Amino acid sequence: METETTLKDVKASLRGIITSSQDSLTARRLLRDFAEMEGMPIPHRAFGFNNVLEFLASIPDVIE
Repeated sequence: METETTLKDVKASLRGIITSSQDSLTARRLLRDFAEMEGMPIPHRAFGFNNVLEFLASIPDVIE
């Protein structure tokens, strides 16, 4: 991923992780899988959120 990550990029990565998972994902597993895939944690602060759960809750088009 580029130095400046866009919301579109993060959403696409999250969608890919979710759709490729055969089981339901816990938040912990989603965070781990994202970090493994992208080489960094979800950049929630870059989008104005103090914690990652608030960020995930703000993208209902990706996270149900």
